[in-house]
Amino acid sequence: MSLAITHNKEDFIKPPQPLHRPLFLGGMADGLEVMGVGENSWTFVACDSTEVQFVTDGYCVPQGNSIMLSPQSRNRSRIY
Repeated sequence: MSLAITHNKEDFIKPPQPLHRPLFLGGMADGLEVMGVGENSWTFVACDSTEVQFVTDGYCVPQGNSIMLSPQSRNRSRIY
C-alpha cells in the first residue's frame, strides 16, 4: 500500500501511532525508517483562492526532508 509521507508531526490530526515492526522506505527515500502512521491533514489554496483541505493516511518519516502525496493511494483520502 502506498501512503503519503511527511517528516512533520504537526501534519498529523492525532499523534502518529508506532508501527508493530520496523519499516524502511525504498526508492527515492533510500531506506529511511518509518516511525509511525496516522491521518494527515493539509490545506491548499485552489485556483479560485478558496481553501481545500486534503485528509489522507500517511507515514511519519522524521529523517525525510520533503512531503509527498501518493496519487496512486487506495486509502481513505478525502477532500473538503
